[in-house]
Amino acid sequence: VTLHRSFKGKPPLSKYNFFLVGLIHLLSHRGFYDLHAAALIRDGIGYLFLGESDSGKSSTALSLVRQGWHYVSDDALLVRPSADGIEVLAFRRHFYLDPVLSHKFPEIAPHLKGSATGDHTKQFLDVESVYPGRFRPSCIPKVLIYTQIVPQPESTLIPIDKTTALIKLMRQSASLFFKRQAVNVHLEAMKQLVSQSYSYELLAGRDLYEKPEKITEILSGLNYSV
Repeated sequence: VTLHRSFKGKPPLSKYNFFLVGLIHLLSHRGFYDLHAAALIRDGIGYLFLGESDSGKSSTALSLVRQGWHYVSDDALLVRPSADGIEVLAFRRHFYLDPVLSHKFPEIAPHLKGSATGDHTKQFLDVESVYPGRFRPSCIPKVLIYTQIVPQPESTLIPIDKTTALIKLMRQSASLFFKRQAVNVHLEAMKQLVSQSYSYELLAGRDLYEKPEKITEILSGLNYSV
């Protein structure tokens, strides 16, 4: 790769994204695909929380880890086929959080670190330093939950069909749209992930914003065997 001399003067975030896209492209040739999601584990069951930025994924993940769940990542995952189904792996181990969350999780405040990408709106958190022993490098997802913040007092969890789940899932894997030569294999992995999972939409209301720990109550009825 030859970089133009102007690259040196680009903003840190632009440089970061350039190399990130290149890395994802290289990994795809080895059967690893990117996914924008938070992965958590309860009683051996893998849960994926998916949604656009600022949809509540990280605060939900942090609240569940605080309550004893294990985690793989809060945002950046790799997906790959395995003998047991589609597996997700941590692409970035540290959480990437809005520091405002320290108001609801005061224990994280001393552990937040600045971003090397020049993004001053979010900071890194080494979750192991706050909640030790919770990290797991991978899991097999069995539950997909698509998060959306809504202006209503009570949060609701709604089952969705597999076609709707697949459409929503595709939006969370950016490389699916710039890697045309391998799109069929990539898409097949996404289909398999939906097929092996139960899918829901979480409409996160004001109650979940005010009391993030309520997510456990909302998910209490979701008990599946591996």
